[in-house]
Amino acid sequence: MTRDKTATILTAVAALGFFLAAGLHAAEYRAVALHAQAGFTGLGALVAALWLAFVAAMVVLGAIVSLVAWGRVTGGRWIV
Repeated sequence: MTRDKTATILTAVAALGFFLAAGLHAAEYRAVALHAQAGFTGLGALVAALWLAFVAAMVVLGAIVSLVAWGRVTGGRWIV
């Protein structure tokens, strides 16, 4: 196995990990929002927004890494 093939496989695994983390966080959004509302006053909306922002960040990172892994972007090293 060549270095390029190994790097492509590892990059694809990293992209899968980002998408998996985003999916797990999205699945637990409701529970986190309910716990945040039960806590301090006014904090529920901020925690919920922060949780969704993290999910969005993981999806964007997963998309960037997967584009680099598939070779759809020139200069992929600079992006990663």
